[in-house]
Formats: sequence, structure tokens, C-alpha cells
Amino acid sequence: MRFRTDRVAHRAYVELTGREWRPDPVSSGKAGVSGPWALKLPMKGIHMNWDRIQGNWKQVVGKAKAQWGKLTDDDLDVVAGRREQLAGKIQERYGIAKDEVDKQIADWELKATDAWFVKDEEHG
Repeated sequence: MRFRTDRVAHRAYVELTGREWRPDPVSSGKAGVSGPWALKLPMKGIHMNWDRIQGNWKQVVGKAKAQWGKLTDDDLDVVAGRREQLAGKIQERYGIAKDEVDKQIADWELKATDAWFVKDEEHG
């Protein structure tokens, strides 16, 4: 995914971070200019969509377990790549609010790079 429109980039940023996107006048060259070039997050290799995480859940389980160590193997089997199930299990194990869980998952999702998936895709 090399190109995103302003609207798609904005929606993805807000959904993943839970924060409003503010254009960066320094990187865009003009104050108040919006667009993917003004977003200070690398677009390639960082914004993996949840479908890719879900489709490669068996490879990603280790990353989830490293992030949320209180989740058991049984918890992660039940989750099976479903975001809402993951959120529920994190809430259950850690006793934190849904908003905080959603932020944690979004931050974790931002860490998902191509390296998380390379092994399986090379062999598949």
C-alpha cells in the first residue's frame, strides 16, 4: 500500500491511534497543508491492516504474548485473530478500560512490520 488519500490516511491514523491527526507544517512545507506527506508515520510496512494480522495469527501469537504476557495460550487460541476477542481477553486479564485496551491494540498494530510475516509468506 504505497499511496493513500488524505481521507483514508486520516481515518486509518485516528482508528489506529485513537488520536486526531494534525498536519505537520514543517514536513509538509506549508502551514496547514494536509495529506499523507504531512503525516509523521511511515506508511509502508507500518500500517498493517487487521486482516493481515488475522490471516497470519499463528505467526503473530508470539508477538501478542510478548506484549500481553498475562494472556494464556488458551486465550490466544480463542482470540484466533479477532480484534474484539483480543480486546475482551486483555480487559479480562488486566482489568483495564476498553478505551485503554483499544489504544494498546492500535499501538501494537502500528508495530506490525513486514518482518512479522516474512517467514510464513516465504514458505507459503
